[in-house]
Amino acid sequence: AAAATAGAGAGAEAAAATDAPPQPPTIDNPTETMNQSIGKLTLYRAGGDGATGMRTLLAYVTNLLNRPDEPKFRTINLDNAAFKRRVGGLAGGISFLRAVGYKRQERSLIL
Repeated sequence: AAAATAGAGAGAEAAAATDAPPQPPTIDNPTETMNQSIGKLTLYRAGGDGATGMRTLLAYVTNLLNRPDEPKFRTINLDNAAFKRRVGGLAGGISFLRAVGYKRQERSLIL
């Protein structure tokens, strides 16, 4: 009976794992990914969106470097309207943050 229970639990875990959103592939070369992401952001010229995105990413990285143990700088809410407008809605924004080391967890990026 214990073996049957363990087997049922394992099946439930497997089913739960398939319900989770798929994670993007691992980044093999973070420096190259950052450079490509910045290249994509520079293509946004209308309204200064690309420059705003890059300034926002610079602020994220600067905050992390200056205060690496501060929890508020290690989590980014993907539903935040300012984040969506400045970074999340632009090609290259989230891939840059993933290259820095952020991982998606629910509706956030966590470092």
